[in-house]
Amino acid sequence: MTEIASRVAENIQILLDRLSMSQTTLAENSKLNRSTIQEIISHRTTPNIQTLDQIARALEVEPATLMKSGLEKVKLTGIKKIDTAIAEINNNLYKGPEAKKTIGKYFTPDYKIKYAEIELGDPLREGPSLDEELKLNFVGNGEDRGSFIRSAWITGNQVHTLLEVRRNATFDKNSVAAALRADAHFHISELIDTWMMEYSVDHIRNDGAPIKIKRRLLKYLNNKIE
Repeated sequence: MTEIASRVAENIQILLDRLSMSQTTLAENSKLNRSTIQEIISHRTTPNIQTLDQIARALEVEPATLMKSGLEKVKLTGIKKIDTAIAEINNNLYKGPEAKKTIGKYFTPDYKIKYAEIELGDPLREGPSLDEELKLNFVGNGEDRGSFIRSAWITGNQVHTLLEVRRNATFDKNSVAAALRADAHFHISELIDTWMMEYSVDHIRNDGAPIKIKRRLLKYLNNKIE
């Protein structure tokens, strides 16, 4: 088996664990046989481009994420409920208004974004609501976007995620092949996404409280072309 195929098998299992998704659910969502999923994850079958694309869509990630090295080194918070929310939210923020069906449960009705680099008191510090954000993030068939989680951690009752947001990452049927091209380039923004939540981390972890985000504070670190 090739190095890429082996990496894909490992990354699929990592993403299944993060999303608390079973192989059966992945098979249903990707419209593939469960035996096909098992063969790929167990390193017995090398998936073709179409199969990779179907699996990526079911896991709600860019196909390139399935081939990314180092995914196993990405450390999240260790709290399963929070880690699943991190994965679901970041996998869906750029999918358009329809994504609210999947991630709307994680946000309070008065949720807003705030921008850390803008001073307190400046009206531009407060950003869009969830509905507005999903519309603004969605570019459609032109310049698509996607995010890659680099790490996540907790301080007090705040959840922080270090992200790479990529532009020019297409999700069409040729996206896997495009990601492998030597001349593929992406505009990457690195940022820290901090959640201010309605319930404390202890209540979420120990008492079963739901994850309800009141505010997300975004701090942009840098931009680069890769």
